[in-house]
Formats: sequence, C-alpha cells, structure tokens
Amino acid sequence: MSSLSKQRGFTLIEVLVTFLIVAIGLLGLGALQINTMNNSFETYQRALVASIVDDMAARIRMNAIGATAGEYFLAKPQSTTCSEMMGSQRDLCEWHAQIEGSSATVGVDDGNGGETERNVGAPLAARGCIDRLSTSGSGELWVRVSVAWIGITPQSATSLSCGADDMGDEAYRRVVFRDVAVR
Repeated sequence: MSSLSKQRGFTLIEVLVTFLIVAIGLLGLGALQINTMNNSFETYQRALVASIVDDMAARIRMNAIGATAGEYFLAKPQSTTCSEMMGSQRDLCEWHAQIEGSSATVGVDDGNGGETERNVGAPLAARGCIDRLSTSGSGELWVRVSVAWIGITPQSATSLSCGADDMGDEAYRRVVFRDVAVR
C-alpha cells in the first residue's frame, strides 16, 4: 500500500514542462496574430491605393482632350482649395488630396494645449505618378497612372519607377498602376 501512495500527484518537472509547452504555444499564437495584422494592413493599403489609381484613370479617360494636351503631366497644384480649379488641374488637386489622405482627418494634441488636424486616410508616404507611355499611329495615347507607398513587410522589389529611390529600402516600396488608353 505504500507504493500506491507514492504515485499520487504531479512532480515539479512535469508541471514545468507543461508550462513550457503552453508558453511556446502562446508565443506561436502571438506571432501568428502579428503576421495576420500586418497582412491585413498591407491588404487595406493596397485596396485604398487601387481605388485612388482607378479614380484618376477614370478622370483621365473622361477628359481625353486635357490628357492629349498634356495637362495631366504637370506638377502637383500648389493650392489646396480644389473647388476653385477647373478641368485637369482640379482632377490633379483632388487626386493628390486623396493620396495625402486629407479626406480623412483626426484631431491630434499639438503639444501646446491645442489641437491640429492629421491626415489618416493615406497609405504610408504615398506618391502619385502620371506618365505618358506612347501614342499609337491612330492617335491613341497610353498613360500610366501609378501610386507608390511604403509597406510594412519586405517583398521582392518592383521594376516600376514611381517612387523609386525615394522611399528607402526598395523591398518595402509598393506600386499599383493602371495603363489607360485615351482616345
């Protein structure tokens, strides 16, 4: 009967091994959660950029005269009051406002007891590019609309030029583009 009473309960080593196994499992779940959050954020940014690129592509298609005249290949308008502009200048102004995220702002403490507005609806360090690709023999103009931004996880580098050498490590630069035919 004495040998039966010695086999009751768990030893300290068994309990420590169990804690170790549970801790490794929890660390794995934490790493999985971080990876999922990173991928979710990357997907959100890519979807946001795709809608910004598609918006400008549609604007260029609707203003074929301005596109063929080269009005979309100008620098970013200096004014932030887009409602005062017309045609392609207004398109460019509103597009750059979307890229900068000014359509979604939040109030942030400025450190001096006041509040300032911060743009939060933009991809990280986004830049927009509109490039003339070619003109066909029938007069059809091809334009590439692209937006580059900084991702949060590395990937293979892109060969597209929008934002190249402006964003640090090329493994983090992302680019979404659309080629537009203007007739």
